[in-house]
Amino acid sequence: MKNILLFGAGRSATHLIKYLLAQLSVHGWKMTIADQNPAAIASLTDGVTAAQAVQCDILNDESRRNLIREADIVISLLPPALHIIVAQDCVAMSKDLATASYVSDEMKELHDEAVSKGIVMMNELGLDPGLDHMSAMRIIAQIEDQGGEVKRFISNCGGLVSPESDDNPWNYKISWNPHNVAMAGQGTAIFIQDREVHCIPYTKVFRNYQLCEIPGIGSLAVYYNRDSLKYLNVYNLPGIETMIRGTLRSERYCLAWSVIVNLGLTDALSHINNSVNMSYAEITQSFLRDAAGNSLKERIEHAIGYSISDEIMAMLQWLGLWDDSLTGIENARPVDVVEKLMLEKWMLRPEDKDMVIMQHQFGYTIDGSQKECVSTLVRHGSNNIYTAMSELVGLPLAIYVKNRLLHRIGSPGVHIPIDKGVYEPILSELSEMGIVFDEVWSE
Repeated sequence: MKNILLFGAGRSATHLIKYLLAQLSVHGWKMTIADQNPAAIASLTDGVTAAQAVQCDILNDESRRNLIREADIVISLLPPALHIIVAQDCVAMSKDLATASYVSDEMKELHDEAVSKGIVMMNELGLDPGLDHMSAMRIIAQIEDQGGEVKRFISNCGGLVSPESDDNPWNYKISWNPHNVAMAGQGTAIFIQDREVHCIPYTKVFRNYQLCEIPGIGSLAVYYNRDSLKYLNVYNLPGIETMIRGTLRSERYCLAWSVIVNLGLTDALSHINNSVNMSYAEITQSFLRDAAGNSLKERIEHAIGYSISDEIMAMLQWLGLWDDSLTGIENARPVDVVEKLMLEKWMLRPEDKDMVIMQHQFGYTIDGSQKECVSTLVRHGSNNIYTAMSELVGLPLAIYVKNRLLHRIGSPGVHIPIDKGVYEPILSELSEMGIVFDEVWSE
């Protein structure tokens, strides 16, 4: 009897758990879900005798290793920094591993040992990274099979709020890890456009957005992701003229978040010693101590070095940056304060629906003729538990796990899903579920 072990059952795990629980009786498998709070997920396994939810402190070596020892394949939906300790145990015990996170340098170092053990450590099996790779590679393969050459590739993705649940001035609610939302865009954005490399520092990323038209949705802003150039090798497109990866938001979200960044409120290194006894307003004001101006808006403009509209000012106030209530956070970093406000103001209500959009834009040539393909996926969630984000992060990962157990897809070592033998069965099954990219091919 095959045993699937899942570490971590947070907001991205609901669809994955539901899918895999349905596979247990079909294939005679069992599943163990390990989390710090198993009571919170017990309802998901209720009535499924082949599944159990157990408490596990992931940093407890004995507890963690005992669970891994009994597994045939391990799924980690833990915070990315914790994948490596699970991965090291998997290599030591010759267990397959699957994650939805970016491959870290530490994970890459396990490649040769994983090959020698004959195990597959497949990463980046979620939405972004994950479904972006798989859907892009399928189209690139189609273009190359026709004798074409990709010259331009722009890939944009965003987790947003569905229009019917969009009721705040930021046009945004959180459907995934709030800390990652708060830290998004950090570092210098690097991309190539018309053969020229461009670098945009973090303080300018959110003001240097571009517009993107999404069929049926309208115009959205795109801010550039950190390093698009590394995908030249990932997708085997060394001679491409334009390679850009971006994140979708509303225009005013980008403009307002740029103010927060430039004020220094996303600082994750400094600590405010007396933050527990300070109000949100006091902490925000502390970043404006030397800013000249008669009004609050003028002082903000002085601090960040450019003008903002009254609309953007209202968005910052709505978020709660000038609230008089105490933060209640001990020794907080500035980003912790902002993150707490985000959790209070941007959380999905039970009836709210999220929306995920992914779009690829390809420019390519065949026999000297210029052609284009635009591939767009728009997916809406059902509620605040079964979200589109959970679906598109969890299902590719779950389908891979099933196919790894049944058909042994993937080759030994540390990999991402860019091989046809891995991505094709995943995309095909997603298509059967109605998760389909709308492709428009044109001259």
